[in-house]
Amino acid sequence: MDNRQFDLIVGIDFGTTAVADAKFDKVPSVVALKNRNVAAWGFGVDKLEMEDIYTTDYYKLFKPLICSRDERERRDAEMCVRMFLKELYGHLREQLEGELPQDKGWAKSKIKFLFSYPTTWDDPAKKRFDEQIRKAGYPDESGHEVELPLDEAAASMVQFLQGTNSDDLPKKNEHVLVADIGGGTSDIAIYKLGELEGRTAKELESVVCHQGKNVGSTRIDESFKSQLWPEVKEKYREILRKQQKEITDDDLTQLAEVAVFHLEHVDSYKYQKHKYGERSRTVQKPMFWLWLSGLTGDIPAVDGSEGAAKIRIEIRRDEFFKKPFDEQCGKVWKQCDAQMAQLNNVKTIDRIVLAGGLGSSAYVKTSLETKFRSHPLSKNAKVTQIADPALAVCQGLVHDELRAIHGSPYWVYQAAARYGIQQGAERDSTKWFLKHGDKPKVPASVDITHDIEIDQNGRALDLDLKVVRIRQPPPPALRSRANWLHNTEPVQDISSWVKQSLPGGLKRQLFSKKAELTIRATMWREAIVLTLHAASHPPAKQHGNPLHILVPWHTDPAPRHSGPPGSSRWRLTAKQKRVLKATVAALAIGATVATIGGFILSVVQDRKKASEEAVKEEKEGAEGTEKKAAQGVGGGSGAPACGSEPNAAQGEVPNDPNGTEPAGPIGHRAG
Repeated sequence: MDNRQFDLIVGIDFGTTAVADAKFDKVPSVVALKNRNVAAWGFGVDKLEMEDIYTTDYYKLFKPLICSRDERERRDAEMCVRMFLKELYGHLREQLEGELPQDKGWAKSKIKFLFSYPTTWDDPAKKRFDEQIRKAGYPDESGHEVELPLDEAAASMVQFLQGTNSDDLPKKNEHVLVADIGGGTSDIAIYKLGELEGRTAKELESVVCHQGKNVGSTRIDESFKSQLWPEVKEKYREILRKQQKEITDDDLTQLAEVAVFHLEHVDSYKYQKHKYGERSRTVQKPMFWLWLSGLTGDIPAVDGSEGAAKIRIEIRRDEFFKKPFDEQCGKVWKQCDAQMAQLNNVKTIDRIVLAGGLGSSAYVKTSLETKFRSHPLSKNAKVTQIADPALAVCQGLVHDELRAIHGSPYWVYQAAARYGIQQGAERDSTKWFLKHGDKPKVPASVDITHDIEIDQNGRALDLDLKVVRIRQPPPPALRSRANWLHNTEPVQDISSWVKQSLPGGLKRQLFSKKAELTIRATMWREAIVLTLHAASHPPAKQHGNPLHILVPWHTDPAPRHSGPPGSSRWRLTAKQKRVLKATVAALAIGATVATIGGFILSVVQDRKKASEEAVKEEKEGAEGTEKKAAQGVGGGSGAPACGSEPNAAQGEVPNDPNGTEPAGPIGHRAG
């Protein structure tokens, strides 16, 4: 497909915890199921009555478990992602179809869906995510495509360059450290600016490989809930005592958990968290208030319910916020320091870019700025907070694609292996499209021609085509053709894809029973994409759908660092009283571009049961260690981890920054 012919480009940030500006539509990333069927999703879940918490299964999009070693957990996580994405697809179609050319509509339009992914994900995790996207119905039409082009840190870097005034851009050969600090993870990467065209950046090179850790605003929320729920529990106990109602301690604990979960996601709390550390022209009171729902029956009342008297709870800012903010800032700084320590022959970091919801915090900027000033590499670096952090990743995805479409891509990568297409069993038949050490500016395309046998009707006969590679070139003294071919290894068989994509009626070559076809290999940052064309000069229109081969074809400056999942063992049922609420996705619709920012969720867990499970697992682990020690058996390594722990948001009227009674709506929202 000719990239220039897309009618719509959709960027989907599937993993950042943030809150969009009020002018954007929001899609809560949650599904509610009854009997394994979707009862509600997104907006619908957010409108469910609180009583439904006790009768409906809520599924959290918990991406770390996409790469879990526990098959059941991984299968449930994949199901959850797939079901949500399927519902989101229908919503996108409904919202965006009116923006497409009237003579085409959704089915006939050429649409490209771009998904970001967490920095911590390895290639198997990305492949599983890609599989679930496609099983969810992307794409469902022949003119639609799906790609996973950038991780979140890289997309944020693109958006920083696109959204920065030309006079404030870094200069050629300067180094930029990007810290994308979201709800569940902080992703750190260092980039070097290459060629400039005037004051516009033309090239970007990754200098230090991205590092992701489970650090973010959800840890601040967890600390807030941990401190608040005992007080909420006692307030409910007193109310029930006055009403002469009996309730078990377990049920009372559960009521407190549900109430605290809702308090965490009202605008007043988010506003105060986001504003923490900002300088104010007025004297700020050391406290603010949150309003707790009263009780109707035996559960917290929905706002506006009859008899639902409000209970005011006093929150002291420093008592609730300072320690968790300092802890998260300290962990982010350790990441930044570790990344800078990997630099070779680099004398300075010239710019620090803070992205993500927590990266937009004034307290975080001040704290990190102080630490960067004390480091010899970054002591003179300017610290910048990216504009519109909630949409930075999804907008970066779209801008990166548009630059590629218009022939001005950013990214330069060095090939780590030689890649080609082999026909038949003979390695000597391989035609190479990428050589070891090449530095293509992605996306970069190479056309390869092969002759194939066809029948009298012009249909392809049995094919034997596969993508192959040579990881390590032989030593210079042994670089004969035979030694090169000896190291060839298969990557993926493409025979069935070619046969299914080719139409009938292929034109035979003169005096031959063969037809010539062209396979175009396009190198993207995280994949090699193959498209099929009937041979001509230039190649004719594309046949069939593209084939995406997710393979790490270029070198990484350093290996990816995966951290463990940021929460306790996951369960997918509200019957165990794990209550899930929604966050938001941002939708920006233009004439030719749509941007989706998916913002994932937070979960309220049954504290007592989680504690019991932790004690049980710890006991079992200790017994297992003793048993292994007695047998002289060494321990194994932990499971690889990936992804981010998401957060959630729900709107209410925010409090005045000085801690007065609830005021009118506030334009800024917490990330």
